[in-house]
Order: sequence, then C-alpha cells, then structure tokens
Amino acid sequence: MSFHYLYRLISKLVPGTGGSEDDAVDTVVDEDQSLEDDDTSADEDAPVSGGKIPLKIRFKAWWDGHDLQAELEKARVTEDIAKVVADSPASKPAAAVEAEKPKILWPSERLRLAQEIWGAGYVSPAGDEYILDLIKPFALNPKLSLLEIGAGLGGSARAIADKFDLWVTAFEAEPLLVEKGTEQATKAGMEKRAALSLFDPEHPDLKKKRYDCILARETFFTVMNKSAALKTLLEGIKSKGQILITDFMLPEGGQLTSGVKSWCESEPVPPVLWQVSQMRSALKKLGFDIRIEEDVTKGYRQRLFSGWAGLVSSLRREDFMDEGRYSGKKGMLMVKEAEFWLNRDKILSTGELGVFRFHAFKKTDALESSARIFGQYRLISDTFFAFSLGFIVDRAPPTPYVPRF
Repeated sequence: MSFHYLYRLISKLVPGTGGSEDDAVDTVVDEDQSLEDDDTSADEDAPVSGGKIPLKIRFKAWWDGHDLQAELEKARVTEDIAKVVADSPASKPAAAVEAEKPKILWPSERLRLAQEIWGAGYVSPAGDEYILDLIKPFALNPKLSLLEIGAGLGGSARAIADKFDLWVTAFEAEPLLVEKGTEQATKAGMEKRAALSLFDPEHPDLKKKRYDCILARETFFTVMNKSAALKTLLEGIKSKGQILITDFMLPEGGQLTSGVKSWCESEPVPPVLWQVSQMRSALKKLGFDIRIEEDVTKGYRQRLFSGWAGLVSSLRREDFMDEGRYSGKKGMLMVKEAEFWLNRDKILSTGELGVFRFHAFKKTDALESSARIFGQYRLISDTFFAFSLGFIVDRAPPTPYVPRF
C-alpha cells in the first residue's frame, strides 16, 4: 500500500474535495502491495479540461480565501475556464501570493494534527522507540551530556532523558515549537532535564567542549553554510565526543533534477542540498572519524506511511461533518498536510533524494594530544624528583668518625 493511496482516501473523505465515501471504499488496494510500488501520478493535478477545476486549485483557492466560483461566474460560462483558473491568485506561485504574509509554519491546529499522526511530542516521522534505537551508537549513561539540534516539540529529548537518566539540552529554530514544547516538558516535570531553547541553525551558539554527544535530525538540509555550522558543533563536542546526523541529501553523484527542484519549491523553507559525499568530506575535513554512514530512506518512508495509516484507519465520514473533529478548515488542513508529506514521499520514492545517517567521533587534535602527553611526562618527572628529594632528606646523616685514644 502506498502513501499516495492514503492521500487519495483522505481527499475523498473531506467534503468539497471530490469523491464519496463509496468511492473511498472502492480505492482500497492490496495490503501486500510493496511500499516501493508507488503510483505517483495524481489525477488531481491534471490540467483543466472539460470545465473541471483540479482539486489542488479548488482547495488552494478555498484555503487562501479566494472565491473561485465567483470568478467563474464573471466569465459568464462562455470564457475559457482554463484561462480563468490560470489567472486566479490560487494558481499563482505561493511566493507571489504569500510574499507579504509572515510565515507561521506551525499554527496550533497543525501542531495538534502532527501529534495525532506522529505521536505526542513529535512533528515528523519518529517516535520514542525509533529515537532510542537511533542513538544506540552513543552508548549513553547518566554521566554523559547530550545536545539535540532540531528537537521540534522536544519529545525525543524527553524520551532520551527519561530512559538514560541524563540531562539533555534541546535546540529548536521555530519559536512556537519551543513555546509549546516547553509547556509539554513542564507538565511532564522535565523542563530542566530536557530543556528546549531557541537557536539559529545558520549561526549556532555553543559553548566549547560542552557536550559528549550531539544529535541532529533533518536539520542541516535547509542551512546555507553547512560547513560553518558543522565546525561550530565540532567545537562544542568534548574530546572523543560523538555526533549523529540524519538528513535529506542527494545520493552519491546525485544532481538537482527537475523533480528535486520541484520538491524544493514545495517546501516551506527552501532546502540547500548537499550530496552525501559532501557531508562525508566535510566531516572528515573537520576532524571527525566516521563510524557509520548509511542510507535510511526506506525506514523513513515506512515511518511516514505508518503514521498516516494509523490516523486514516480511525477516520469516519462524520469526523468531517458540522461538529466532527475535522470539520471545516480542520479537514482542509489535513488534506494540505497530507499533500506536504506526499511531496516528500514522492521524491524519496524516485531515489533522486534520500535520507542518510552519519555517526562519527571527534578526533583528538595534535595540540591537545601533545599537551596531554607533556602533562603526563611532567607528572612522572615531578613525582620522580619529589621521591628522590624525599629520599635524600629523609636519609639519616652518617655518624662522624671519632678516633679513640
């Protein structure tokens, strides 16, 4: 079963987006169908023909508050419908329509929906079980300190702090996520052990040699100057500390294809993608000893599908009616959120983009090694000198020879 199937099912359940409940039932496919067997050709995006307005245009017009039907009436039916749709603000690039509007990436309703999909404290495909499995290479214990970059609502930070009885510092770039995540941490009594703080991913401010481990999940793919950000992280890691990164990257030899460019345009924050080889080279150049490098795209897509499947399996037509839990804009928000994740799943399914994991240790630099060796030498030398001096001082003076007469 593909995620595209779930998207079509949601679209049919939400009033005003076309289809009926019977149609939704008829779209059921074989449960054994492989996740990789995706049918990504969405008929909702087909060109306007025969007077039919595509779902995507109708939904976007409704969402943005444009009366597309009124515009069609002005055309007095005789005008080319395709031209009216094309001229509508709903058909224009998002940048042109939203240029003057401040971006609120995580309004409260979207946060609520995200946690229904991914679990309390999460806004992306993860969950406590996955996080605890992901960080196994760290071999954490209560004596170690950990920093998480891109912590979202802090669910992962709280899971780690609770499991290993350690203190976790969590950084997040979105103010609303920090605010709501702090509220959740306070309710759980973990506002200090898993504290959330606002940070700038382009210019992270870290104290030098502060952390034993740093975890960064899907954070760097939107950072412009990745090398500088990674260098700052390296400086924040203690000697022989560790870093674990999962992120969207182009595969080995991958290029910015038209599909990748289209996906980048659909993202709320424009990605600045590296090839996986660039991440490898940057880590090595900065003095990291890479222990794990792997493509984890399949697992990411499986978690994506599983999260949405869990939500969809609980949906009923009445959920979208007048007093339902997804009535009105809430239902449309679900379609919009599903479309966002459909775009990600679609590009990942082509292999043009992947999710990769890196785990590396910080090498001890030559100066630090020399200082440590010199310090050990001084300790041995001083100890030997003190022992020798003590031996001479403590030794009783020889008895003077007194001749007998």
